[in-house]
Amino acid sequence: MKKALSSFIFAILLIGCVGGVSTSDDPKRPDLALNCSAGMSEYTVLDTSLGFCYDPVWGEVGVKDTVGVTGRLVEVTFADDGPVVYYESADFEPVEGGEKMADFESLIFTLNEERITENLVRYFDVSADSIVVKKSDVSGIRAARVEMDGKLEYYVPNTYDGFNLLISWDADKAEEVDEFVFDVIL
Repeated sequence: MKKALSSFIFAILLIGCVGGVSTSDDPKRPDLALNCSAGMSEYTVLDTSLGFCYDPVWGEVGVKDTVGVTGRLVEVTFADDGPVVYYESADFEPVEGGEKMADFESLIFTLNEERITENLVRYFDVSADSIVVKKSDVSGIRAARVEMDGKLEYYVPNTYDGFNLLISWDADKAEEVDEFVFDVIL
């Protein structure tokens, strides 16, 4: 009992000393904070819980916020290089001529990789040998890591605040994409 109590007190003191920017008002989700490596920059998208670390050589961060018939789509880009991050509300319906990221309702990421692949093959109308799917997570949320058509994309349904997330970059930048995804907080 004393050990548990002292561990609890230590944890409280550690949290108080370390601090950080909380990204979660949801008691079911732990508080997460950006902790970027030396030489990396950090960015949090205004009015969202999305934050990430990035290499400053990618250039300035640009944010395009699109309001649809319902909902919104936020596109985060970098001036010189880097992944593209899409953060879309689950209720997003684009205005005429616009597009949704994906139909996250029909893509079930709790299945095994084979079943996720089958769903994506049907959804994207591609052959099974043209797509490589791995189960993953982003900031503790289930995701699918998908290589297809020279792109590496992370599909993250039901992130925080009713948004879906898509992170996309060229497949030949896989190591950089994976490192970027590791530092994303939602």
